[in-house]
Amino acid sequence: MRRALTQCALLANQTGGVHHSASLRVALLQHLFIGVLPLPLPLREQPRAAGVGMLDPPAPPRWGFDRRCFWHAAPVAFEEQAELLRLLGQLIRHYAAAVLCLTPTREMDAARIVTSSCAAALLDALLRVQAADAPTSLSRHYAGLQVGRRGASHARPFGFALAPFGLRELPSANLKLTSPELAAARAMCLDYFLAVTHAVPEEHLCFGWSRAASFSPGELALAGRVSTDLGFDSAEVRSEGVAPVPPFARLLTGEEPEVLTFCPGLATLRDGVFLLRLLLCADCAGLPPRRRWLPSDAALAWRHEAMKGGKADVAVRGFGQAALNVWILVPRIEKPNGLLAGFVQGLVGGKESGGAGRTTRPRATESGATAAALL
Repeated sequence: MRRALTQCALLANQTGGVHHSASLRVALLQHLFIGVLPLPLPLREQPRAAGVGMLDPPAPPRWGFDRRCFWHAAPVAFEEQAELLRLLGQLIRHYAAAVLCLTPTREMDAARIVTSSCAAALLDALLRVQAADAPTSLSRHYAGLQVGRRGASHARPFGFALAPFGLRELPSANLKLTSPELAAARAMCLDYFLAVTHAVPEEHLCFGWSRAASFSPGELALAGRVSTDLGFDSAEVRSEGVAPVPPFARLLTGEEPEVLTFCPGLATLRDGVFLLRLLLCADCAGLPPRRRWLPSDAALAWRHEAMKGGKADVAVRGFGQAALNVWILVPRIEKPNGLLAGFVQGLVGGKESGGAGRTTRPRATESGATAAALL
């Protein structure tokens, strides 16, 4: 990972002298995430503990790691986990900047979705690793481990899912996968995040962006637990700012930098999931235009901005835009009226709607050779 990051930095800094610099970086990182780094195995449900009494209900299911997984097979030191998270965050930023420089095609669209899903699985797995010498507060709460007076105990874990913008609603079965490695990686990512959705309760799903321009209860609860371990007072966060914001929201944006400075993995999770969801989005509305972007352009700036009505929305800036929108509704195909209309619409690529009467433009045109056009 460190050597790949060095090569990406060299190619990005010599864009004027190296031909096809963005294509070389994209090919390098796709090979790294799909063919070099082992993908994590899905979480496994552990045996349930029986109740104390005969009439006591059994304990809730516990989900743990598969010891055959590469990322959980051997003990990891705190420095190794921190370095892996730092490298992964930098590689995601390089990939986002490079892939947005290229003209999208069906083949590249499929490779981008699978590569982003692999990076997301690695990010989730690395955050669940418990360092052998000094486990971080973020990793303990993210994996569902609590440390009390009687030692470690199991709680409900946290996590994020790619379903709202990823492999399920963007019918991944129709992706034009040009190699067996892409097909195998897609299947492993589906299995991994299916296990995550079973293990993580809905209220603990982080950065789902179910509500536009606002944090969900999942990441707010995670930030609250980490800040509580650090002794941070939530009342101070609630009383400050340009407008009333939920508790711990200013900690996530970095406007109150104490928690993110002490726990950089939380910022890596926030920025990494946002960039990966941006790459998984099929709609061109709100996406950066195709330009020769640098990795520094992919650095995100978070803050709350006062809006009409006295509320504050989360504004994310990057790629030279005023704001990036990752909460775009998933496009759905409108069924045409009539056989002739369906045939003609299938030839031209179809009409998509992103909800509320808004016509969306896909990033890469779909193939017109589909049997759905004849129905």
